[in-house]
Amino acid sequence: MNKVLLIGRIVKTPELRHTTEKNIPYLKFILAVDREFKNINKDKETDFIQIALWGRIAESLVEHLEKGRLINVIGRLKVGSYEIQEGERKYYAEIIAEQINFLDFKKEEKTN
Repeated sequence: MNKVLLIGRIVKTPELRHTTEKNIPYLKFILAVDREFKNINKDKETDFIQIALWGRIAESLVEHLEKGRLINVIGRLKVGSYEIQEGERKYYAEIIAEQINFLDFKKEEKTN
C-alpha cells in the first residue's frame, strides 16, 4: 500500500498550469512539514516536500491554496527519474495528492 499523510504549511502560492499535450490542469507546490523531533542543537527541523494536484481537484482548490495555509494532504508517493542533457540521471520524489483538508481559515474567512 502506498499512502502518505502530511500536515504542513504551503511555502508559496501555487499557480494553475496545464499540460502541453492534453491540456490537463495541475498544481505543484512545496509543503513545509515540521519533524516531530529536534536535532542535536534542540532546533526544530523541517522537510520541504513537493505536492502535485491533477485534474478537477487542482481546478477546484487553486483559489484556496495560499502561502502560509495549514493543510493536511492525503495521497501517494511517486518516485521517478529523467535524464538531463549530459546523460546524467536525476531522481525526484513527490506526493500525488488525492485529498486536501484545510486546518486553518483564510484571513477573510475568520470570524470574530
